[in-house]
Amino acid sequence: MKGIEAAFTGTVGRDAQLRTAKSGREWLSFSVVVGEEPDQQWVQVAAFLGHIGELVPQLSASTQVYVEGKIKLRSWDAPDGPRSGLSVVASVIQPLGLIGAKRPKKPRSPKGEAPAKTKTNADVNAPLPFDDPIPF
Repeated sequence: MKGIEAAFTGTVGRDAQLRTAKSGREWLSFSVVVGEEPDQQWVQVAAFLGHIGELVPQLSASTQVYVEGKIKLRSWDAPDGPRSGLSVVASVIQPLGLIGAKRPKKPRSPKGEAPAKTKTNADVNAPLPFDDPIPF
């Protein structure tokens, strides 16, 4: 295992963007603010997971999120001088606080077909074929 593993929760700072690398591989990019003022830290998150397309609509600004991955300190030259910041290549991204937001849909019966019969108390309490006295 190379690198430093990190796990944190925070708030998405801007809507997640689905991007495409030069190789044609899609990846997800968004920023997360971790902590409270005055100790807030911004973390740039990138993900190359298989289900990133499903995450894009869930990761809008101000959404709470849990992230796990490899963390690095990046440095770059900006017009106003050298800058640095944290970035994470995520292995786990879990939006928080969306309980019930994506409930499974009830299966529909095809048109013209009667809905499946539900069991009644009589069906549930009916004797079972193996419901006989044990011979020993």
